[in-house]
Amino acid sequence: VRPNDATEWSEETQVGERCTYPTLMVGPDDTLYLTGRVSNKQGKPWVVNLFVKKQGEPWGEPRAIMVAKEPGYSHFQAAMAWAPDQRTLHLSTRMYGGKPGRPHTVGYMRSTDFGTTWVSAKGDELSLPVTPAAITAVAREGDGPKGSFRCGAIAVDRKGTPHILYSGTAGERFHAW
Repeated sequence: VRPNDATEWSEETQVGERCTYPTLMVGPDDTLYLTGRVSNKQGKPWVVNLFVKKQGEPWGEPRAIMVAKEPGYSHFQAAMAWAPDQRTLHLSTRMYGGKPGRPHTVGYMRSTDFGTTWVSAKGDELSLPVTPAAITAVAREGDGPKGSFRCGAIAVDRKGTPHILYSGTAGERFHAW
């Protein structure tokens, strides 16, 4: 209710169903941007939805922005950060499916229009929902000695350059990049 003051809260609101691993960002006009992984019980691949709530309005309908390669357990570990222009939203993620032979991918994409459309690191438009094969891969299991990735935070410097923290195994040791 009071920005930067946790003494008074509004009533909680349910957003989506079967959502896990939420990431919440507040836009420059107080619009809320929420991502969450959605498990799918109908034998379809799991997705990450983007939910948007403009000030004074209810949450909008979910929009799938990422999708697993195939049905079954999938893990997305997403993080978001605003660029200095407060319009460009950067997103990093680890995409993983639980079956053997489904490698980990640390991926990146960005939106310059508040999450409406998304592009690769090179600026190529991405067809949504984006797959592990289509997202800009920062690292993929099997590229050199790296594997079993975990993706952490993303930060954007004052020049608008994203910096993605991830960790994984290299040889027999665990490292961070």
